[in-house]
Amino acid sequence: MKSFLSLGQNYQHAKVCYGRMLEILNLEQEHNRSKIIDDIDSIEVKRLSFQYVINIPLSQNLTFGIQSYDSNRLERLCSKLSIDKRVNSKCDYINLSGGEKQKICEIRALLKNPKMMILDEPISALDSRSIVRLKEILGEEKEDKIILLITHNEEIEDIVDEFITL
Repeated sequence: MKSFLSLGQNYQHAKVCYGRMLEILNLEQEHNRSKIIDDIDSIEVKRLSFQYVINIPLSQNLTFGIQSYDSNRLERLCSKLSIDKRVNSKCDYINLSGGEKQKICEIRALLKNPKMMILDEPISALDSRSIVRLKEILGEEKEDKIILLITHNEEIEDIVDEFITL
C-alpha cells in the first residue's frame, strides 16, 4: 500500500514538472532587436590581465567609483554589518574572509543608492547574525526601490514581496 501511495505522489510530481516544462517550451520568443551574427568563428582576447590591490585602505575600496555618498550612511551600514572595525583598521594588509568581502560588496551597492538592485546569493558567505542584519537593511531599502534577490537559500524569503521559483 505504501509503494502504491508513493507511486501516486511521484506521478503527481512528475505531471506538475512536465506541465511547467511545457509552459517554458511554449513561451513565445521575445524579439529584443538583438542582431544575430552568424559569421563569427572565434573570439580572441589579447593582453588580458587581472590585478588585486591589497594596499588600498578598505574605506577607499568601499567607496571606489562612487562620486558622492552619505558618510553617515556608510558608517551605519558598516556598523550594522559588523565590519566597522575592519574598515577603520590602520593595518596596511587586511586579509578578508568571504563574508567580509560579501558585506563590502553589499555596502558598496547600497551606497550607490540605485533605484534597482540585483543581488545574487547575497547571504551565501554570511553568518546567521549578519544574515539577520542584512535582512533588516534590505527590508528598509525595499520601500523606495526594487530589489531582485537571486538565491537558493529559503532563509531570506520572509523579506520578499513576491517569490518566483524556477
